[in-house]
Formats: sequence, C-alpha cells, structure tokens
Amino acid sequence: FDATVRSGVQGFIHSAVGIPDDSTDPPSLQSYDVDIGLVSITGYVVDLWCWYDNNRQALDTQVDLSRFPDRHTVYCMIDVEKCINSGFAILQETSTGSGTYEIAYILDDVLNAVLVAELEAYVPVVAQRPNVEGFEFLFVGVPDLSQDPPILRSIGHSHIHSSSDTTTTVAPTEEGTACTTNPDVVSDTVDDLTLTITRDC
Repeated sequence: FDATVRSGVQGFIHSAVGIPDDSTDPPSLQSYDVDIGLVSITGYVVDLWCWYDNNRQALDTQVDLSRFPDRHTVYCMIDVEKCINSGFAILQETSTGSGTYEIAYILDDVLNAVLVAELEAYVPVVAQRPNVEGFEFLFVGVPDLSQDPPILRSIGHSHIHSSSDTTTTVAPTEEGTACTTNPDVVSDTVDDLTLTITRDC
C-alpha cells in the first residue's frame, strides 16, 4: 500500500506454511523451501555412531552396514547408549542393484523419538532385541538441504512411520517358546500419533 493510506488499513489475515518447532513456547514456525516440498522415502535405518564412529560397522555384530543394513539389530540401535544418543539416518542404495548403501537423510529429533518408540513397541522384551533385525521404515518429512547429508524434518504430528518386510535371525521367544505363526499386533501412541505394527514370525 502507498504510505499515505497505510494508517487507515488494518485487520490482515496472513497464511504461512512451515515446520512447527515445539521447543519454544509459543512454538515457532520454521520456513522451508516450498519448491522442494515433502519427501516420502523408504529404507533401512542406522544409528550415527555405528555409521560414523565405528566405520559403518554394527557395534555388536561387526556387520558392514553399508552392504547389509538389514542386519542391524534392534539391540544395537536402541539399547546401546552411545548408539541411541547419536541419532539415526535412513539409507538408500547408491544406485539400483548396487548392493551398497549411503545416508539419504539424517532424521531430526522428533523423527528419532518416534523411531525409537516404534522399535521399543515392536520388541518390548530387551533380551530378544539382539536377535531381531531387518527393518525398513517409511518416512514423510521436509528435507533440509542446508547440510550434507541433508536432514529430514518432521511435519508436526502428520509424519508417518511404518515398518515392513521385517525378518529375524532367530525367532523371538517368550518364556523359552518360539512365537507362533499367527501375526501379533503391537500398538502404541506417541504425541497423539498411533503406531500399529503387525509382527509375523
């Protein structure tokens, strides 16, 4: 508006699109590049300690995660303090059929927390976790390309996680008896987001 008429203009409603940051009160709205938009990606996850500090090897089994990320155990990711505290990343093949993997995105704190909650819900008995591996997860978020590798940031409570094609090296046991072939459904709620996983041994 021309400066001469601004004093008589009021009552604006503004629409803004961004990423909510609940770390402040009231929460702040972080901007993102609308030309990039949302990203949907499915892949294996690794903790950053094993990837960077342990030369891409799983701490407990010494498996090369750049070649066999499907063999990363739940125990290594969420029960080893330095692993769980380092955060997580989602991997993708360097090229189709190459058999080698690189970090596609590092997960932000919200996605890290939901990932841990889902793994804990899937394998609630700690003694079973060294034998459970083979997770792929679907993530939806906003890419932050300000660093390399980029960060995948959550979009409030609408982020999506689901595991699929899970396998185990040894069938999980309960009181010494292998679990049945009937699917077992585990469900939990985190920050108003309900996570439901079907376990098929």
